[in-house]
Amino acid sequence: MSEFQYYEFRAIDKPLSSKARAEISSWSSRTTADAHSAIFTYSYSDFPKNAHQVVEEYFDMMLYYANWGSVQLIIKLPLDLIDLRKIEQYCVGDTISLSKKNDFVLLDFEFNEDEGFEDWIDLQGYLSRLIGIREEILSGNYHSLYLGWLHSIWRARDWEDFEGSDLAPELPDSPPQLTDSLLAFIDLLGIDPVIKDFWMQQSPPAKHTKLLDIAQQISLLSDAEKQAYLLRLAEGEALLSTKFLNHLKKIAEKEEKPQNQSSQKSVQEILAYLHEVETMRINEEQRLKEKDRVEKLEGWAKKEASFWQEVKKNIEEKNAKSYDYAIKILLNLKELAEYKNKTSEFEKRMNEIVQSYSRLSSFKDKLFQKRLIERN
Repeated sequence: MSEFQYYEFRAIDKPLSSKARAEISSWSSRTTADAHSAIFTYSYSDFPKNAHQVVEEYFDMMLYYANWGSVQLIIKLPLDLIDLRKIEQYCVGDTISLSKKNDFVLLDFEFNEDEGFEDWIDLQGYLSRLIGIREEILSGNYHSLYLGWLHSIWRARDWEDFEGSDLAPELPDSPPQLTDSLLAFIDLLGIDPVIKDFWMQQSPPAKHTKLLDIAQQISLLSDAEKQAYLLRLAEGEALLSTKFLNHLKKIAEKEEKPQNQSSQKSVQEILAYLHEVETMRINEEQRLKEKDRVEKLEGWAKKEASFWQEVKKNIEEKNAKSYDYAIKILLNLKELAEYKNKTSEFEKRMNEIVQSYSRLSSFKDKLFQKRLIERN
């Protein structure tokens, strides 16, 4: 399998300057940066820069994908728009990490599959679908972080140094909602359906179920605050809508009466539940698979006599294609005999076939290769 690496960078809060675009375009003869993005692909070489430093200086998000099993999503978040303590609780080793840089942090999701990816993702426009993840985190919606955390502990559950007695992080404040961004995030990381189903069943803490009444919260602002926000709007301040809504949420939270919170589960409790659900799913899949197998075999049983006739007909045509078809039918008849506990009868008929066509050495070789007969 040939190597393939994909880097896509996106500037969201403000466009790249002409100087920055020229600098970024100089890194590869096959890439021309536009006002908001740059894409680099490699089959035989590597990206010449440090991806974290590139995001720090020029961009707000980066998607990296390598077909041998690596995927990485870096998100730059303004420090004054996030609750760092809440985000930190979702970090897990090297898979979900934070690095603080002056007035922003880099949130880094990085996962590696030892055996590579079975199916390649269509990367064209994929980062555009993930932009909503950044918007959700900035607005205080941490469902992507919770899903990433679940995915991380599920992958790490069998590691020798794994600690399962720790408490799980807080549930996100809003009810689970399967947005397009989260769907893209789930597909990118290959999150198990067991984890997605568990996440969808979670309920947010009771104190956060009340929707924010924006009009009511605005009425609580002083005239000076309103005037200041209007001025910032007129000046075109980036992310002002998010900043304003976060300010209103803080006012609303101060007004809420504290309520009893349900006790947090331990990591081990969550893993035990996920394991139980996974076991039930596997058992059901096996049950359905066996049901289909039995129905198939019962159908073959009704046609057993005609199958043996078809085998004889194809052998007598004496060519490679007809031999292969006869072998395919014989393998089905062997499976049917094992199902009906009539393997001795099947072996007897196989011996009769070998004796009747003893001169067909190439056919006998095929029978041996498929373990339908043994060498004398």
